[in-house]
Amino acid sequence: MKTASAHRPQPPPAAPPEPSLPGVAAALGIDVSKHSFNVCLLAYKDAKPQHGKFVSSPEGHAAFITWLQRTSQGRSVHICLEETGSYGLALAAFLHQAGHHVSLVNAALIKNHARSLNLRNKNDPLDAWMIATYTLERVPPRWRPLAGSHQKLRDLARRRHQIQAMIIQEKNHLEAARDESVIKHIGKMTALLQTELDGLWQQMLALVEADAAMKHQEELLRSIPGIGPVTAVMLLAELPWLDSFESARQLCAYAGLSPRQHQSGSSARGRTRMCKQGRSSLRTLMFMPSVRLLSSKRGPLREFADRLLKAGKAPKCVAGALMRKLMALVFAILRSGKPFDPQYRPAPKETAA
Repeated sequence: MKTASAHRPQPPPAAPPEPSLPGVAAALGIDVSKHSFNVCLLAYKDAKPQHGKFVSSPEGHAAFITWLQRTSQGRSVHICLEETGSYGLALAAFLHQAGHHVSLVNAALIKNHARSLNLRNKNDPLDAWMIATYTLERVPPRWRPLAGSHQKLRDLARRRHQIQAMIIQEKNHLEAARDESVIKHIGKMTALLQTELDGLWQQMLALVEADAAMKHQEELLRSIPGIGPVTAVMLLAELPWLDSFESARQLCAYAGLSPRQHQSGSSARGRTRMCKQGRSSLRTLMFMPSVRLLSSKRGPLREFADRLLKAGKAPKCVAGALMRKLMALVFAILRSGKPFDPQYRPAPKETAA
């Protein structure tokens, strides 16, 4: 496969540069599809790419490991693939268990990287090469699979979300239906979906009850004003490893709750809005608690909201600030293992004499 650099012959470097990641001397990009996955190994940025294609099955995974051991020639390899749902997740878990350094990257980042390279074509081998070049340039962090019970809770939560969407869709169909038999059928389907929804919720509750650590975390989350039992369990399902974040600000950025300014020079003075470049599931979970807090009459978070309202902030802006505040509390409370304390005040910072 020809790449953009292939049209401009360049002398190869005398020796591959030092790896950006300690112990890693090559990058391997993987483009995953339903039935197969394409791989591209790059020893360094302008090296000749080495391609392969394998079947998405246990046999294909084993063949890929054999190919990688032969092709890498003893070099340690940083493997990277896009977050593309269950197909990529299964392969990433297999590679992680085999002891490889694996990263899962937001697909939007890879897409923007491709735009920066001014590529005019798109195919699976080229996508794998693009992911490999991104890995060499950006060195994304290492991915860790969730614990078994946590992953099961997440799978149940996302299936529950899908069934909720089906129920809403059926109710919309009911509003447009005119035939009596169609209305009757929609009613049966809605009742069946509701039964399945209730069953999934009971499975999620049983899973949390059976895991002492998750049960304790759920109780901690429910101590936060505005967060009820449903939001607490759904948050447990959607939150990543918190020890991969150094601060609450990083977790807010991960959820896409950070404010984004739009200013340039003296003429462009756009309104500051929520970034929304992150986990939409976490933003959705934080919305209703912020609305409940805005309608509450007292409490420390209501006082926080009142200060912003008195400063002239719009209610929508205050709701966004409450969402960030709640996410910061989630981070602090789960990391400390202590429930919400309405009387807590941060210790004053020491000033230099």
